[in-house]
Amino acid sequence: KTRHNENYQISSFVYKSRRPFNPTKFHVEFVDPFFLIIEEEEEDDEEDEEETDKVEGGDEMTDAEEKNNEDKESENTVDLEKLQEEGAKKMAIRDKALGTLLRMKGFMWHASSHDLTGFISIAGNVARIESPGSWNCLDKNAYTGTDAEKAKLQKNWDGEWGDRRQELVFIGQGLKHEEIQQLLDSCLLDDDEMKMGVDGWKAVFGDVFLNGENE
Repeated sequence: KTRHNENYQISSFVYKSRRPFNPTKFHVEFVDPFFLIIEEEEEDDEEDEEETDKVEGGDEMTDAEEKNNEDKESENTVDLEKLQEEGAKKMAIRDKALGTLLRMKGFMWHASSHDLTGFISIAGNVARIESPGSWNCLDKNAYTGTDAEKAKLQKNWDGEWGDRRQELVFIGQGLKHEEIQQLLDSCLLDDDEMKMGVDGWKAVFGDVFLNGENE
């Protein structure tokens, strides 16, 4: 053990599975109770850019625009306070259920986005979920590339699902490994859902390509 580990009792473990998550269960039972998901709104970004352009261009704001900006700043302050309050509540619930989680990140496989690599990164109370692209088993070089390319792309393959997997790294203090394992296991597809196959998953859970990202 390092001195850092001895002083702060920091531990880590990796959750692994070769079944996809039920997307609804994953969000309802794991993400929503314990973390905040903050999404930037494109419209707000565009409006901020317009205001910046006005200031840089030397255009003066009208009284109505200044009042509107003041109202927005006030709303943003209230929203931030609400997020901080909500984050504190979620942290208390999370610490009791899972232990003190400092960081978490890794790959996810969702039944509703079978062909897209899911990636989750958690720091503090905030969870960010995105997709860096398709799984390596859908890369043509995994089949027709050089020996080196095929070896690299096929590194994490296992059976019929290729490199699709759950591989989540948890780092924290007093982590409740068994509780986390059981919670995430409960979010996986059960045997009957696995028997549905990919077409069944698309029919039941939706698909980001067919139904859009909000499914």
